[in-house]
Amino acid sequence: MALTLLFARLLLAVVFLIAGLAKLADLTGSQMALRDLGVPEALVRPMGIVLPLAEMALAVALVPRTWAWWAALGALGLLLVFIAGISYNLVRGRRSHCHCFGQLHSAPVGPSTLARNTLLALIAALVAWFGRGSTSLSATSWFTAWPLTQQVALIAAVIAVALMAGEGWLLLHTLRQQGRLLLRIERVESHLAQEGMAVEAPGQAQPMTGLPVGTKAPIFSGRGLDDEAISLDALRAIGKPIVLIFINPACAPCSALLPEVGRWQRDYADRLIVALLSRGSVEANRAKTSEHHLSHIVLQRDNEIDTLYDVHRTPSAVLIHSDGLIDSLLVVGAEPIRALVARVARMNLVSSRQQVSVG
Repeated sequence: MALTLLFARLLLAVVFLIAGLAKLADLTGSQMALRDLGVPEALVRPMGIVLPLAEMALAVALVPRTWAWWAALGALGLLLVFIAGISYNLVRGRRSHCHCFGQLHSAPVGPSTLARNTLLALIAALVAWFGRGSTSLSATSWFTAWPLTQQVALIAAVIAVALMAGEGWLLLHTLRQQGRLLLRIERVESHLAQEGMAVEAPGQAQPMTGLPVGTKAPIFSGRGLDDEAISLDALRAIGKPIVLIFINPACAPCSALLPEVGRWQRDYADRLIVALLSRGSVEANRAKTSEHHLSHIVLQRDNEIDTLYDVHRTPSAVLIHSDGLIDSLLVVGAEPIRALVARVARMNLVSSRQQVSVG
């Protein structure tokens, strides 16, 4: 029985010490768990500090035989409080995280949590019932028999090992969190790339794309959705500024912009030409554009027109003057494209009014 009681005390001491240190290392999480378990708000902050300190004190008191019985009573009382709180939350259908061992282990309260605390309470009750009248073994007799210098050296070594273990755990935990964060960033960047939006690395300069303003727009030709021939020369022959919008049927921002492109082609038909240069098959493009009644859609055989205009992302747009020269920088994204079209439409409205007044 004496050996059993010693093992029971040491087991309780280890459990309470780990729980107390883990809670103390994550006070914010411990206080949040207390709040979720129904502790009044006024008691959350003080209990978040007192509880781990009490657990650590009980762990220390359980080791020497002199204090073990009193510590077992304290441990039993604390465990009964835990059991009552967990039972209350389970009855009310609340499954908040208990945060019993800080960030080492945190799971919603449930039957397993209740069973674990009940088992520990039974062990504490065993020590309290048999411990007072029993000549149980001492867990510190070997230590007290040592000279003072050796005791101090052992305590220092234990503290150093504990600190190194704690630092190692914190480093491992930080690396795991960083790894999870990097994986999430990679998934987001991959998703953005699939949607046609490239993401530049931090600190990396944004590469210049598009042709310089004032240079001659490269001549291109292609086929429309109905296999009709469409070329830059044919668009210029209409005699209006041309906004070339580069899209991709697999690009979500491009698809979101198409209803507005249809409206621009109808509302601004007397002021400018809005042409779409797309990739992919006729079927994929028809499925995206047919409901918006779009015209001037040029399908590239590969990415040859993108290459001519130095386009690397979609949606992108550039303005070509009626004289065939590049009249704007290449803009990338829905908002810059809206601003470009609005500016061109406004300028040509003013120009047309001036021509009418002169006439």
